[in-house]
Amino acid sequence: MSTETFRIKFLTSKNCFCCLSTRNLSKYPLRSCVKVFLNNSDVLYFSIGPSNFQLEDDELGISSLYANVLNLRENDLVEMCIVNNVSAVKSLTLSATCADDYEVLELLAESVQNTLLNHVTVVNKNQKVIIWVSPFLHVNVNIDEVRPTSPGHLENLTEVIIKPPTKVKTDITEHNNMSVFDMFQSRVPLTNSEYVFNKFSKEIEPQVFRLHPLDDLKKVFGEIPNSDQYFNVFIRQKDLSGLLRKTASGKVDKLFLLKVIVPPYVSVQGFIAENLQVETVRVQLIVIQDFFKTEIDFESCDFSVMFCHQSLFKNFKLKVGSKVILYSQLRDTSSVDSIIILTKSVYLNDVEEMLKYYLAKNCKQGPVLLNADFPFQLDDKNMVCALKFEPSSKSYCILDSDNIRKIKYTVVEKEVEIIRNESEEQFITFNELDVCTEVGNYRQIFENVCNILQKSLNRNSYELEGIVISGKSGSGKTTLLNLIKNKLSDSPFRLHFEIVNCGTLKGKTLDSLSQ
Repeated sequence: MSTETFRIKFLTSKNCFCCLSTRNLSKYPLRSCVKVFLNNSDVLYFSIGPSNFQLEDDELGISSLYANVLNLRENDLVEMCIVNNVSAVKSLTLSATCADDYEVLELLAESVQNTLLNHVTVVNKNQKVIIWVSPFLHVNVNIDEVRPTSPGHLENLTEVIIKPPTKVKTDITEHNNMSVFDMFQSRVPLTNSEYVFNKFSKEIEPQVFRLHPLDDLKKVFGEIPNSDQYFNVFIRQKDLSGLLRKTASGKVDKLFLLKVIVPPYVSVQGFIAENLQVETVRVQLIVIQDFFKTEIDFESCDFSVMFCHQSLFKNFKLKVGSKVILYSQLRDTSSVDSIIILTKSVYLNDVEEMLKYYLAKNCKQGPVLLNADFPFQLDDKNMVCALKFEPSSKSYCILDSDNIRKIKYTVVEKEVEIIRNESEEQFITFNELDVCTEVGNYRQIFENVCNILQKSLNRNSYELEGIVISGKSGSGKTTLLNLIKNKLSDSPFRLHFEIVNCGTLKGKTLDSLSQ
């Protein structure tokens, strides 16, 4: 096994391949596996990929991002040789290197598996790789297991398993800084949110939540204070720890930055948008137990739940259970001089008064948060508007009953709409179920199927293997499936549905499908 010496050259590519000059491709063909020996005796494995860069004969081109992950420096000298007879990988287990990357992996698991071969073809156990989820977002992962042998060559039928993060056990005696005198201080119950604010004011870390609409809370408690404000979000007492801090005046600051990962959009026809977006919006945090002292149905959930206004779901095309990340937000103390209202021509005469009415009504319950360039509906007549603030650098503002009278309002004509998600279109209304005559009594079939599924969800002993819906072409099988999906995805079940094409099951095992 003869080796050659190469010099590391950083490239701006977005993959984990290594690249060579055109002359060297005769000795190291494309997609072949190479073994690279580092100066510290470590060994790395790469696949030769195509290059759009001009390289010298002694240069080995690697993505600069990937090189930093592997602790490689530009102009480092390495030894390289080709590896023959690399076996195909049947099963690959990978894990994220940090919690944030795991959240992205879990959210976009199917997209990661489908695009993995675009970024890497040769994998080795315990070697890190980078996966580009979008042109602007990438995650670092570690290869935990390669079967049957490592290194191996990825194929289209390779089973990819994403390993969840393991909980790290910490030594309590090592990290406990409590003084012995603290044991004799009066104990304050955690039901007091002000106490939790004070206790965790210095431990502010981003936290992941699953979104639920406020309607889920209203079905339990009825009317909820402050729920008419578009940017108020509600969380449980148990999810409060580590989120809050105090302002310079000593008051609890409930202003946060909410980052929403908008997954690739899938239309009804099955077309998938390639661009992944991360939207941001400022929100005010409210603790549910500050208004309602009783237990709620969501108290038993292990994951963190956030209840928000329906406008967030509509503007970002989100589904119930979508994940968001809550970050601390430094409050901008500068004031707003004027508000520019953008709306359609038909609303120019009424929109200013409607906005003032909205602010006056909600300021009675506390400060009102507004975000710039966020379309929202002011009344039941589809009056939609968006706002801009002066100075123009401000992306949000917080108004109270004092400053809403001092602000200047300007109305500007502009087409502003809340974009409707194509996947939310209704195929058929429930009252039209009796019209269908192709599959017997459509309503009865619908109710029977939902009844069976509900029993299987409510009783652990009720075993359900599957339900087959059969019928000739055009009889309404797909419509019936969508009706059942809409029924069980609504409250109180809130089930998440995935429509799986049978062709994608080829080469998969039952264990990987269940994960």
